[in-house]
Amino acid sequence: MKHASPALCAGLALLCMGGACSSVMANPTLLPATSVNAFELERQEIALQTTIVQVDQANKTVTLKGPEGQEETIEVGSNVRDLSELKPGDKVDSHYLRAVALQLLSPDDGEPAIEYSGGAGATDDAGRAIFESHHTETVTTVLSAIDVAHNAVTLVGADGHKRIIDVHQLKQHNELGKLKLGDLVRVTFVEATAISLDPKIDGENAG
Repeated sequence: MKHASPALCAGLALLCMGGACSSVMANPTLLPATSVNAFELERQEIALQTTIVQVDQANKTVTLKGPEGQEETIEVGSNVRDLSELKPGDKVDSHYLRAVALQLLSPDDGEPAIEYSGGAGATDDAGRAIFESHHTETVTTVLSAIDVAHNAVTLVGADGHKRIIDVHQLKQHNELGKLKLGDLVRVTFVEATAISLDPKIDGENAG
């Protein structure tokens, strides 16, 4: 299975709606449960139409074109009905979600580590065919720097990569003061894409 490419996601990001989208995608359960020590730092949800470029019935793939002309081929697998209803030029709904959360841990809650999870596939329930993919990266490590002036904290993961995280949401809610150098934190990054495989009717395709 293939994930939506960074190019397609970047195209989606250009059309950010600024609020919750009327999405076919359920809210992910991959972020930490809300608690006094878990904070959502960012949530971006985007909805737009993409255009079908090619349908490969034999290989069960559909090629889509994003708003900036970038193309991505998705493998929908065998769980979806016959793709003969789709044709080049059809418009389909696409939705993109990006979210970041930070969880403040106690020293006994974990050890420095990086975990990855993800998957992609299609479902065909109640007459609606939907392709969904998601990717989650969870970094557990200690805070190595706190920049209050720029609303940012720095993490160095087990892979040695430095990650600078925007925490202005914490400052807005007077929570930034809870963080201290050396604190053990878990930061979760989620990206998810949902694409309807049902073409929009002629009236909806217009414009």
